[in-house]
Amino acid sequence: MPDPARIPLSSQSTSGLAQTNAPDYTTRLRSLMAAAELQSYRALSLQSGVSERQILRLRQGKAEQMRLESLVRLANTLRCPISQFLQEFSSLQLSPKSEPGADLDEELNEGKILPAPLESVSRQEYERLQTQFQQQQSDLATEFQRAALYILETWMTFWPTAVAKVEEDAQFPASRLLPLVRPVEQLLEQWDVEAIATVGTEVAYDPTQHQLMGGTAEPGQAVRVRNVGYRHQGKLLHRAKVSPV
Repeated sequence: MPDPARIPLSSQSTSGLAQTNAPDYTTRLRSLMAAAELQSYRALSLQSGVSERQILRLRQGKAEQMRLESLVRLANTLRCPISQFLQEFSSLQLSPKSEPGADLDEELNEGKILPAPLESVSRQEYERLQTQFQQQQSDLATEFQRAALYILETWMTFWPTAVAKVEEDAQFPASRLLPLVRPVEQLLEQWDVEAIATVGTEVAYDPTQHQLMGGTAEPGQAVRVRNVGYRHQGKLLHRAKVSPV
């Protein structure tokens, strides 16, 4: 083993300088993980859907060797603009094709410009990923609609018949229609929609929860509920309509 005392000072300085200037990709990644409240590489992998093996490449500064989809997932999970993410974890230089003043990340996401070493292969990957995201959004919307329609099946089946009965016979008991509305109420319950007050009740006037239909009222004054309001997951959706007592 060479004696450190015999190594020329210039060699020691050069070696130390090279080590100091070497990018510390692990520290960079750890900093982003801390900001995103992720405590381990395992947590990052689970959150992003990217394997720990790919994350290891990121720690080695080899982002240019990773699939674009993995880079986008990691950047989104760590709340980091994709352009900054590429520059932080690779030696890539972004292709200077954007127009002056254009937003770099927006152009990256739209596929207008790409990192130079990836440009020849990654544009199709961007387009494929964009198509995949759009398809996922469409699938989620369809799934949501079908779940709602499943709950409303009883109402959809019998409500038109009930309407026809009412049109044929003006004396048709309205009380027989009430059970048909229950599926709609169930749907609102599943969506965590909560009614504000009940029709006909007297409540203390609260301008943040109630809307006057006429007249005037001071906060705390008794008012009567004419139409219910709604809250969705604790947030105001529609104020209840009230009138002074």
